[in-house]
Formats: sequence, C-alpha cells, structure tokens
Amino acid sequence: MTEILSIATQKPTSRDLGLYLFLGPSKVPGDEVVNQYAILNFTGPIGSATNLYYSFVFWLLKQAYNVQKIDEWIEISPTHAEYYQRVMSQKAALEGSIKTSLAEAAKAISDYELIAHDLRRYKEIMDYFNKNDEHTLRTMFIDNVDIANGQLALISLAQRWPTILSDFQRLSPEDVDVKKIQEKLKVTLAEASLLRTKNVLYNEWKALFRSAVIERYERLLALAEARKKTIEEYKQWVKPYLVRYKMMKTGYERPEVATRYLRSFADLTGQATFANVIKLWAFKPLHVPEQRPAATVREGEFLVDPYDSFVRENFILNKKTGLAKLYPWLADPRRWCPSCNKFFKTSPGNKDEPAFCPNCNSLTAEATYADELVSEIKSKWAKGKIPSVSPNELYYVFHDIDVERLGTKTLGSEIEDITFTVSTYVLSQNILLVRLLELKCHEILLERHIEEMMGVSKGGESISELVKREFPKLFAEKKKPAGGYFDVLAEDFKKMKLEFAKWFPAPKPVTEAEEIPKKIFFKRPGPYETDFFFRITKHYLSVSGAFHGAIVSFLEKEMGIE
Repeated sequence: MTEILSIATQKPTSRDLGLYLFLGPSKVPGDEVVNQYAILNFTGPIGSATNLYYSFVFWLLKQAYNVQKIDEWIEISPTHAEYYQRVMSQKAALEGSIKTSLAEAAKAISDYELIAHDLRRYKEIMDYFNKNDEHTLRTMFIDNVDIANGQLALISLAQRWPTILSDFQRLSPEDVDVKKIQEKLKVTLAEASLLRTKNVLYNEWKALFRSAVIERYERLLALAEARKKTIEEYKQWVKPYLVRYKMMKTGYERPEVATRYLRSFADLTGQATFANVIKLWAFKPLHVPEQRPAATVREGEFLVDPYDSFVRENFILNKKTGLAKLYPWLADPRRWCPSCNKFFKTSPGNKDEPAFCPNCNSLTAEATYADELVSEIKSKWAKGKIPSVSPNELYYVFHDIDVERLGTKTLGSEIEDITFTVSTYVLSQNILLVRLLELKCHEILLERHIEEMMGVSKGGESISELVKREFPKLFAEKKKPAGGYFDVLAEDFKKMKLEFAKWFPAPKPVTEAEEIPKKIFFKRPGPYETDFFFRITKHYLSVSGAFHGAIVSFLEKEMGIE
C-alpha cells in the first residue's frame, strides 16, 4: 500500500493539546465496541459486494463528505481464467499503446532535432541579412560560390594579386564602375575590371540567396513548430494510458502485499480467487453546538491560520516524524517574497539566491517546497475550491476507510466477500492541512512518474535544470559592468538591505505557534481545544461518534442486518 504518515492520537495528558487536535481509535482488540472504530463484513453472490461498495461511496457524497481514494491494487489467480484474461489483456493493451506512443514521440523528437539544426543555421544567415553584415556575406560568397570558378576564383587569383581578397571585401554593392573601383582601391585596371565582375555576380547571388533563405527559413520554422506541437500532443495522448497503467498495478508487484498474501488463508493454490484492496479518506466539517454566537470573518479569510510553525516543524519538515520522511523533496529550499507572496527556486548550491524578488525587488525569505505547496492549498481552501472544507471551520471529522474485497469461484457458483474497516478521527484544521498536503504529494509522485516515463524530467527536475546543476559555471549570470552613479547607489542600497536582513530577517511563510508551557493548566498553548474531559469528550467526540454511527448503520442496513 502507499505509505501514509502515521500520527499518534492524543491523550488527556498530552502537553500539545491546544496546538492541534488529533483524536481517534488506538485499533487494539476490543476497540470495535467504541464509536470510533468498526469492522463490518459481508458475504454474498458475485456482484453484491461491488454494489455495496458503490452504494456506500455515493451515500458518503450525499452526506457532504469529501471522498478521496488514496490507494488501490488488485490480484487475480490465473485459475480464474475469465477475470484474469480480462484484466491482463487490458494491461497488455495499455502496455502496447504506451510503447507505440513513446516510440512515435521519440521519432518526432528525432525529426525535430534535425529540423532545429537546419533552422539554427538559416536563422544565423537571416541575422546576417537583417544586420546587413556585408563582410560575412562576402565571405560566404567567396567560400561557397566563387570557389567553383577554379582558376578564376578569387582565392586562386590571390597568387597574382595578393590583396584581391581584402580589396573585394572593401567594395560596396554600389561599386560597379571600373574607374571608380580603380580610384577607390588604388589597383591596376585589370584587377579593378575583375573586381567589378565579381561584385556584380555577388549582388545577383545575394538577391537570389536572400529570397531562397527567407523561403527556406519560413518552411523550416513551420515544420519545427508542427513537430514541437506533435511532441506535446504525444505527451498528452500517452498520459491517460500511463495513469491507467499505474493504477492497474497488481498486488504481487508490491513486496509487502506479496508477502502478506502468500500467507493468506483465502488464497488457495489452484482455486479461482481474486483480491481487491482500496483505501479511502472521507472528511467534512465538525459542527459543535455552541452557546455563544460563532465568530464572523471576512469571506476568503481563515478564522485561524491553519499553517503554524508547530505543525510545519513536527508533521511536515521533520525527517523522522513528518511528511519529509516519506517525501524528502518537501524540504527542498525556496525563496519567498512576502510582498507579492511568490516562491522562487534557488540557484544550484546557493539557497540564498535570489535574495531579492525579481518582480518587486523586495527582500526574500528562506522557505521550502512544502511552504510553496501549502500556499497553493491554502489559496484554494480560502476560495472554497476544495469540497467540504471551509476557512471558517476549525475542526473536522475524518474517516479512514479500508475496503478489502475477496472473491472465489466454487462448484456451480461464485461468492464475493467485502470487509469495511472504518476508523473515525476528530482533527483540527492544521492536521487536515497535513493530510491535504499528503494528497498533493501523491499527485506529484504520479506526475513525476509520468514525466520520467516520457523523458521530460528526472527526480522532479526538468532536463534543463539538471544540465544547469551539472554545469553551474556555464549558466552563471555574467556580472554587469559598473554603471553610472545611480547604478552604484542602487547596488549599495541592496547591500545595505542584505546587512539589515541579518539583524531583522524577512518573515517566514508560516504563523508562529506558541511554545508548549511547562504547566498546561496555567496557560492555553494554542488556538484549539484543551479541555479534554468536558469540551473534547462531550462535544467533539460525541458528535463524531454520531457520524461514525451513521456510517455503521448505513452499512448494516445495506448488508441486511436488523
């Protein structure tokens, strides 16, 4: 299964109560009797368990839950011939489509490189005409056109007139009169006559060559753009196949699943069996009855900022207990501009660059890739673009649902068994933010896998970024020469701002959390609930228990349990 960040449930004596809230079952034997944990099993004819699953997830959506599938895999024994052949044939068809698409994309890239080579050469010649570079054009005429004249070529005639090549370069297109050429260059009449003939030929060649170059450049540019667009289209065409293929991973392709099901009592050698395991997350706001009126905030603003330093350091960037343990690239350095709220990638080997924002020239602060992703999530959250999530809600009910569907084909019939394991949690919005970031990490991993398959990137870095990191000096920006008084003054001002920043650094893209007090009954350490035995137990857990009970009641009703 996909690795999931493990967060320990809090207890009444937890010193971090108030900084966040995460309460749920400990999943020990006997927990099934509480209103936070349930295991429900149903066995019936083929198709009945599948119908139950779809009925359940659609019911969750009707109850205003945000339902996300976190992981899934399937395993079918070859003895179950019909089902096995259907799945494996689909997988083989996807493999064939992917190979064909990637091969066609590779051919399109090869064609594009050949066209791009010619295009660069013709662009260079177009620049000569655009700049009216007579010296280079005359050199091309001497080396590529006039050389075909043999003994009458300018290079050959240099044995008789050593300065004839430089004399030809000194001519202008208007020099077509022998006497004027003789007077201008101080040469003999014979050489002047020959130079006049060569200059006329050059003018004719230049006019014809100019038209041919423009026409050829236009055709090559059109071909290059067509090939570039084709490559982009191939990448888009193959992406759905790669996504579908990634989702069709069989269970035995995962070492932990293979080890588990080799010991499974349900998977009998020679029997027609299948197993399908799905992990779901479902969450929505937890409305707690309040005697006082709810706080009002402006639309698009958070009642309490969900991104605080405690969660950032302990559940996101911590390499032992946070998401950075599973996704180390979350700690990749970034620079953040507080003025325009934008993030910038740092220079290779220098996490302090860029020190100033390229847009507003404000001083930037240290940040991470996780901060950038959280900023995107918070923006969607505040604008109401994430279903069942609101900036006005501080607490959420969160269901972690494992679905295990098994089937076997016995004499004359097939049976299907399905098990729902439902764990219900109460969590504060900052912990929900961690879970939303975890979902985003799953999406990024899938995108990176697809891009690596297509040869667009490696390890989340584009090919151009990899080249720049491998050869940093080659791509280093050249220092501009010292300008006038105002340029020097601007540079001195930047240096002064950098020195000032050492004493008064720019703010970080996170709300500072309060420190955990030594005596929790003297001070409330954070914006979330701390009264475990009254507020948390009687209000939050009892309300979440009602949601948990509704899920259990629905499944029992669908299973026919009275």
